[in-house]
Amino acid sequence: MAQIPATDIAVRRASGARASTIVDLLVVAGVTLLAAFASARLELSEHIQRLAQPLEWLQADELPNVLFVLALALAWFAWRRYREARDALVRSTTAEATLARALEENRRLASGHVAVQEAERRALARELHDELGQTINAIRIDGVEARERAGTDDDRRIAASLLRGIEHLHATVRGLIRDLRPVALDELGLRAAITHCVDEWRSRLRDTRFAPDLSPAVDDLDEAGNIALFRVLQEALTNIAKHAQPTEVRIVLTRESGGTTHDVIHLRIVNDGARPPVPEPTPMNAGLGLIGMRERIHALGGTFAATAVVPDRFEVVATLPLR
Repeated sequence: MAQIPATDIAVRRASGARASTIVDLLVVAGVTLLAAFASARLELSEHIQRLAQPLEWLQADELPNVLFVLALALAWFAWRRYREARDALVRSTTAEATLARALEENRRLASGHVAVQEAERRALARELHDELGQTINAIRIDGVEARERAGTDDDRRIAASLLRGIEHLHATVRGLIRDLRPVALDELGLRAAITHCVDEWRSRLRDTRFAPDLSPAVDDLDEAGNIALFRVLQEALTNIAKHAQPTEVRIVLTRESGGTTHDVIHLRIVNDGARPPVPEPTPMNAGLGLIGMRERIHALGGTFAATAVVPDRFEVVATLPLR
């Protein structure tokens, strides 16, 4: 569903206020004309004068003049309040338009920041793979040769220890490359990257059943959308591992027709483990966890929600328009 800009909402609100004012003025004019016609037909002034004549000592015959002045004073008071309300509405409309522009600029900058961050991640992953990875492989080959040529048991033991350290370093670098830029995402697409990520989490959470349901109709999502949804999945699974003890995690990736607008991609991650309430945003955790996921999705024009459906069930839902 297309969202109406805040500036348009403010303009419509101001137009509605002006229309309401015109209607009120027409009602006042109509009531005044009706009162004048009724007074002329019923000769109300003469009747009032006859009724007030016995109370001349109380100056009751001056009451119409006093009421007329009171009506003028109330009209002036209402006009002043109307002007103040109109000025407040103008200030509110201006502030809302300024806030909308600032929010749009902030989201544009956030989107650019995410793009630059992912480009740096890709470049760093490539450097780690091409430079550090090849260097580690060369050292490992030298270590194997040194172990084969070792003349004593101590030399072979030292070479074997060296090889174990190299293998550990190689596995660490591979993990860093995978976290920085999942290879499957670039080569095979979002579904393959999610499947690979889920397989890795299966080995970490052995008591948890993972149930991915990935629609093949999401393969034409752009790179920014692929990265955003994949990062949401990574962060959601990390939160589940930290804060919940689930028996099942369901991951649903679907595409929904938007009718006359863009189609949308839904990513829904549900776990049945207990989880503490979502923390309120603070300067200490701003940009991290759930807040970081929400900003990633909002920067691309999508929506994000993380809610406790029932006390023992927590779900994360991200929706992106298919551009």
